[in-house]
Amino acid sequence: MTSIAGSRPTPCPKVEVNRNPTLLTMARGRHCLLRVPGVCQGGTETTVAAHSNWACHGKAGARKADDQYSVWGCFGCHSWLDQGRAAKDVKQMAFRLAHIDQVLEWRRIAQDPTEKPRDRKAALWALEKLNASPALIK
Repeated sequence: MTSIAGSRPTPCPKVEVNRNPTLLTMARGRHCLLRVPGVCQGGTETTVAAHSNWACHGKAGARKADDQYSVWGCFGCHSWLDQGRAAKDVKQMAFRLAHIDQVLEWRRIAQDPTEKPRDRKAALWALEKLNASPALIK
């Protein structure tokens, strides 16, 4: 609620929550993009969508960041991002670098006719939310 002295309180506008379950399940069986040295488990068995932990991406209390601010991360890297002892700026840089790779992966998926149509649609959704149009393949 917000108010100005002498006026009635007005409700704050609700923040749009961006969720896409297909985008999250797409992480299964993919390679980790966080690739934290000394932490990354490699392989694809434990990969999940790891969300950003920063308010600028929609994180607030128990609320996860919006799904377009997620990256594919193995169990080790995901745990490091959420509970690791590394400095905040180190984690932020690791996430930002992985997110660049994630956007490139979503661009690839969006244009790959061998990918599942629902995955292509989810990748396009994320790119649209990020205002990161798919690159044109020539």
